[in-house]
Amino acid sequence: MAYVTRVTIDFDWVPDGGGTSFLGIDQADNPGYSANNAAGAVGMAQTARMNIREIVPGGDAPTLANFLTALTNAANDMAGTPIIGTVPQMSQPGAVNGDPRTPLAIIQSWATGLP
Repeated sequence: MAYVTRVTIDFDWVPDGGGTSFLGIDQADNPGYSANNAAGAVGMAQTARMNIREIVPGGDAPTLANFLTALTNAANDMAGTPIIGTVPQMSQPGAVNGDPRTPLAIIQSWATGLP
């Protein structure tokens, strides 16, 4: 094994209609622009951070496809069909700061005003 990816995902809540009201500027860990280089929405106070590590196949000479495989595996382990195990991280109770709810339940509750 020569390479791994460490993927950190921040989930932010943006109020309905707030996508154009709360526009961001580039910051060290909070990009102010979306993938199409337009100004991006800034999240409000509710934020959850999760991370995952995946092995990059290909040994000491990984290709771009090998890195894409690792990133795809990270997305699946986070919210899809996990590579190992049966429950994605977003469906595991206690996966965010030890909160007994699942990360998905925490994130969905923000729209109702819950922390």
